[in-house]
Amino acid sequence: MEPKRWDVFICHVSEDIEYIQQLKEALVREKIDVFFAKDELSWGCELHRVINDGLRYSKYGLVVLSKQFVEKCSKWTSTELSSLHSKSRLSSQDCILPVWKKDITEVEVGNFDMTLVGIKALKEEDMSVDQMAMELKKKLRKTGTCWGCKSSEFLWNTHSDYSPVDNSPVDSLHTTLL
Repeated sequence: MEPKRWDVFICHVSEDIEYIQQLKEALVREKIDVFFAKDELSWGCELHRVINDGLRYSKYGLVVLSKQFVEKCSKWTSTELSSLHSKSRLSSQDCILPVWKKDITEVEVGNFDMTLVGIKALKEEDMSVDQMAMELKKKLRKTGTCWGCKSSEFLWNTHSDYSPVDNSPVDSLHTTLL
């Protein structure tokens, strides 16, 4: 039996849940299949296994960085982020998609994880959650994979190389390769 696949895994802290819910709803409106732990867990589920499956079978990991994220640095968010870094190295594909909330600075991100400063990020101060969802849909369209999309507009090729979205309102400051 083929495992369930998701377009994106959302890595976040519970303190940002209101923003995360808005972002998740915007992604779902764009027919993007979202792994959101709260939705995937049911009574008796083994949390570690469910999270691991979400990380393994999601095309991208959307990491929502905020002051709370870097200050809390919980066991779960650290493990999820570390797993996403490993997935990027093993697959030779950029799968970490950072979103910076308004309350976080480049210095704070760098102090938390220098590698995240070198990844192009979307910023809450520059884009709405709806615009971010449209950017992700463009990225999925370019790579030819969108597990949540039921339309023939997408190619179902899981071995496509990452291709950055062109002409997007993304902050170009964070494009340095490490």
